[in-house]
Amino acid sequence: MSKYKYILSIAAIFLMVTASAQEVIPDEVLIDYTGRDKSLREVLFDISEEASVTIAFQEEILPGDSLINFKVNQTEVGDVLEYLLDKHHVKYKIVGNQIVLYKDEFRNSDDKITISGYVTDLQSGESLVSSNIFLYDKTSGTISNEYGFYSFTLPKGVQRIYYSYLGYNLGIKEVSLISDTIINVALDPRIQLNEIVITDTKIIPLPEAESPGVEVLPLDNLNSFLPVGGEPDILRLAYTIPGVTSGSDGFGGLSVRGGSINQNLILFDGVPIYNANHLFGLFSIFNANVIKSAKLFKGTFPSHYSGRLSSVLDIRSRDGNNQKFGTDISVGLLTAKASVEGPIIKDKASFLVSARRTTVDPWINSLNNFNSNPLTDRESEIGFYDINAKLNFKLGEHSKIHLSYYVGDETFNDRRVKRDDETVVTLRDIDELNWSTGNTLASLRWNTRINDKAFVNVSLYTSEHTFRTFDH
Repeated sequence: MSKYKYILSIAAIFLMVTASAQEVIPDEVLIDYTGRDKSLREVLFDISEEASVTIAFQEEILPGDSLINFKVNQTEVGDVLEYLLDKHHVKYKIVGNQIVLYKDEFRNSDDKITISGYVTDLQSGESLVSSNIFLYDKTSGTISNEYGFYSFTLPKGVQRIYYSYLGYNLGIKEVSLISDTIINVALDPRIQLNEIVITDTKIIPLPEAESPGVEVLPLDNLNSFLPVGGEPDILRLAYTIPGVTSGSDGFGGLSVRGGSINQNLILFDGVPIYNANHLFGLFSIFNANVIKSAKLFKGTFPSHYSGRLSSVLDIRSRDGNNQKFGTDISVGLLTAKASVEGPIIKDKASFLVSARRTTVDPWINSLNNFNSNPLTDRESEIGFYDINAKLNFKLGEHSKIHLSYYVGDETFNDRRVKRDDETVVTLRDIDELNWSTGNTLASLRWNTRINDKAFVNVSLYTSEHTFRTFDH
């Protein structure tokens, strides 16, 4: 048997390659190589030794009489193989830690195959919004929607598909696409970073999957932009985007590209919000503990968002961990909040409950009465609370039901009561200003994958904003 001859019987149609930050994929090894008047088999053997990677093939799929002359420096093995094999209608795929060559039977086929599925978090089961799905050569790609669903149309044949999300290990699936296929992927958040190597190779950017003018707010930076009181706030993060400002006093709401603050559509889990602020705009109604993603459309936006003139801010809440229970309690300068989440039925149903409230009410009242007139009782109160609750149920392999509820309220009260003397409590005069305002939201959503290219979401919701005042 010749040392250049490798024979491998390939029985599996569906293969998966798992990538972690510390592992090197065989065809991504960088090599330096010079070949002078060598046959293709000799070159493949040399590359195999240079990269310390096994290259397996059936000898009859390669020509035996061609001579090759070429030189590469710090080039990936995959790029070298594609250059050498393309004109012979031969492709390669990864099997374990080997590179396997095979005859490309679909080279002249114009058929297209669609893959679809969901991208989720391996540890919590949360859907990953706007995760990237793309080919090895980055010539085409797509992103997952608000529910982690994606659909990707590719040429028929063996394709290697990458799944990536910021802060997660890269997921790779190598599949033989013969018919439409469902591929669900769970990415591992326990990432360990390699060293960064910068080269002068031109980077080919992915096509823009989002429409122009869309900003995906980086939630990992949420804690870096703190308003008064040290409470992380999604609206404060939006102010850092070019073209977005707050009101003249810094608390007036979103003004996008010079538009009025009432020209913005703000959605929470698809439900419109009519007043997104607490305490004159000091805080927003969105508890950072429950936010999963946020998109700001400050240019053209899809028609299903209906009509607003300036922008659309689409905020989505987390579904809750469907793998294990967890709690989170924190106390800031002005607020305290707590949340609990966990599975109802593991992998099938989960819940998330979170509450937040101001903690300064007693201190404000005490300061108002400090050195006050002994013939005057003064009571002041200012504060807010909000509660988020969410239930999620998985119906079969492709359908989900989401139940969401939000209630929040804030109160301002200033009441002064005058007495006739220090001992008599008969009321002679009352001076009082009182107002309260709040939001109540509830929604029922059902979404499902109809086929490889169609995803349907049906929502029923109610949104109520109230404002009550009393002045005497």
